Amino acid sequence: MFGHIKSTPSASLNWKLITAISVLGFMGMSRGSDEGIISGVSSSKSWLQRFQVQDGSSAQSNVVSMVQLGSIPGSLLAFLVVDQLGRLRTSQICCLLWLVGNTVWITSPGSVGQVLAGRFVSGLGIGGFPVVCPTFLAEIAPATVRGAAVGAFSSSVYIAILIGYSVNYGVSLHYDDTDERIWKIPVAVNFIFAGLALMGTLAIRESPRWLLGKAREEEAIGNLCWYRGLPDDHPFIKEELEGIRTQTGMERQASELANKPGTTRLVELFSKSSNLYRLFVIGFGIQILGQWSGGGSLTIYAPKIINLVEKTSDTTLFTT
Repeated sequence: MFGHIKSTPSASLNWKLITAISVLGFMGMSRGSDEGIISGVSSSKSWLQRFQVQDGSSAQSNVVSMVQLGSIPGSLLAFLVVDQLGRLRTSQICCLLWLVGNTVWITSPGSVGQVLAGRFVSGLGIGGFPVVCPTFLAEIAPATVRGAAVGAFSSSVYIAILIGYSVNYGVSLHYDDTDERIWKIPVAVNFIFAGLALMGTLAIRESPRWLLGKAREEEAIGNLCWYRGLPDDHPFIKEELEGIRTQTGMERQASELANKPGTTRLVELFSKSSNLYRLFVIGFGIQILGQWSGGGSLTIYAPKIINLVEKTSDTTLFTT
């Protein structure tokens, strides 16, 4: 293990790689930002009055959960197109959906239907990020920092939850609870996150592994050298390319033998016992245990839960 770490050239841990990890890791803020912000926004008196929604009603619950609902088809769509369009292009589309959804939401003239539509569109983008970003990060990072690179995406979720809570608390201190800015400012924070993420994608390059899988070898070698800060004749580059070629070659051969269209992968996901095990036992199991631990359910409804013992809104938001 330590020999492997020492064999990784220091040049491969450069600002280009750090930039890419930061940009893709930053996209995890999409989930955390929404969970932290909506927890306060949907309970604010100004928002409830503006959209004529009763606190604790099904309409309020629908607004809160619409991003999660949109994330389901969003993740499935990303699963279907990420190998066709590429990691970089798919992540950019997710950023655009996130931006468009928030624009539809914040410009609503008091229409709950428009809010639901906007949050659903945002959910499409937010649901795509966990499909694209960890894969993208794993493919561009050297093996010695791959775990830390993928972990940056998960960490940003919780950082964004804290920021969302803090923004809600901050506006509650400076604006009256009937002022519309008390919910518009927190929602507008999403534009900062989404805008920075989208601009960041312009500073990074496509995954070399994906390019090799598409037989775009020259471009793949150029991108790998760019990420590693090494020439194409460096032994480290040659060794990594050989490993990628071997793996992508096996995958391409298996795909050709199967002679199946891309959409068939979705059918196989639910028809093969091995895939069902991964889907239900590992995939769904992790999500269920994650929700039971408080992730998502607790973060979204924390102000309401804490309000059971805290009687003032400022104290509740601070405690949250």
